Amino acid sequence: MFDNVYTKAKPFQRAKYGVINIVNDPVGIKAAHGYGDSHFVMKGVRLRASFSDCDTASAASILASCEHYCHVMDRYDDSALRSVIDVATGKTAWIDSSLIGCFKEVQYHGEIQFAKNIKRVVVNDRHKGDKNMSKILDQFCEKNGCDWLYCDDLRKETESNHAKKQQQQAADEEGKKE
Repeated sequence: MFDNVYTKAKPFQRAKYGVINIVNDPVGIKAAHGYGDSHFVMKGVRLRASFSDCDTASAASILASCEHYCHVMDRYDDSALRSVIDVATGKTAWIDSSLIGCFKEVQYHGEIQFAKNIKRVVVNDRHKGDKNMSKILDQFCEKNGCDWLYCDDLRKETESNHAKKQQQQAADEEGKKE
C-alpha cells in the first residue's frame, strides 16, 4: 500500500493501524470488533496519520489525509454521513456504530509512545469485576499518564458532557435575547 516504504523499516517505524470512531460510539466501531473490543483514544498523532474508506486489506480502498478527506466521505452511505453530521454538529453525543458496515481505517506513521500518544484506554464492560485487569490498567495508566474507563462509563460521561454543552448553549442563546 505504501509502495514498499516500510519494507526495511524497524517494527516501531511501521504504520500502526486503527479505526476512526466517526460516530463517537463509546464501545468503538462494532464493525472492527474482530480486532478487539477495547480501544485507545489517541492524541498528538493527527498530522502523521493517513486514512482509508475501509480496511486496507481490500484492494478497493482509497487513501486520504486530514486535509484531503472529501473523496473518502463521498463513499459514506447516507446513514453514516447523516450520523457523522449529527455527532459533529452536537445534535447528539454519539450514535450506535452498528450502522457502519465498513469501518474507516487510520494508519499512524512513526513511533507511538504510550505516554505521549495515548489519552485514554477504553475497556469493554465484559472486564468489569476482573481485579487483575483493573490492576494492570491502573499500573499502565499511572506509568503513561493516561486514564481508563469502561465503555458504559464512557457512554455516561459522553452523554453528561453533551447535556452540559447543550445547557450552556441554551443559556447563551437566552442571554442573547435579553
